[in-house]
Amino acid sequence: MKNLSIDDDLENEPKVLFNAQNGICTISGHCYPEDAHRFFERLGNWFKEYFEKVKGSISFVIKLKYFNTSSSRSIYRLLTILKAYQEDGATVEIAWHYDKDDEYMLEEIEGYSEEANIFIEKIPKDYNSKKENTIKKELIFDGIWIGSANVTLIKQLKNHVIFQGKDKASTWSAQGVIMNNELTCSGSGITNSGEHFIYESSMIAKNEMLIEKWKATFPDGKVKEGKNDFKLIN
Repeated sequence: MKNLSIDDDLENEPKVLFNAQNGICTISGHCYPEDAHRFFERLGNWFKEYFEKVKGSISFVIKLKYFNTSSSRSIYRLLTILKAYQEDGATVEIAWHYDKDDEYMLEEIEGYSEEANIFIEKIPKDYNSKKENTIKKELIFDGIWIGSANVTLIKQLKNHVIFQGKDKASTWSAQGVIMNNELTCSGSGITNSGEHFIYESSMIAKNEMLIEKWKATFPDGKVKEGKNDFKLIN
């Protein structure tokens, strides 16, 4: 059986190395691929083939510094696949490395462990990379941003941001990460007429303004896209 290696040097896709010889499987980096389902489907299929052909132990090492909502669902599915393999009598170990100062990520890991009913070893690390953790002053949400919509900070932990938004037609909540002076985020929302949607956006600070490009995807496949310009009011 072949190893699975994914390293396309893309900022939005994590690096993957699944070793069929020793069962050590590592995923690392940032994870917000254009099609999370398709990306993680490859990983899930590799696990299933390994279970059938190799029937060995698995050591799943996760070193993700950020993942979006669609990736979160796919990660959960991977954990349920590993849980089923474990229940068949196989040895499965999961270790998740995370920034020791990232309380939000720790909560996510604990949530996964509880929901998938599988033990995850939590390994705190001291990530001091300026490229990943430095937040430019212009992108700190310290008030309310006003434009064609209103955006309000709920919580910020280092380069992770959680916020809520509202415009004339809908409300939404999202989480994101600040990286290379850009806030990339995802979440969910509901229109005034009761339609639910998946929300994705990227925001860049420029000339004391926050420039947003957003996309809303509805269950029927309908997609809406647009732009917002925000100005900070304290």
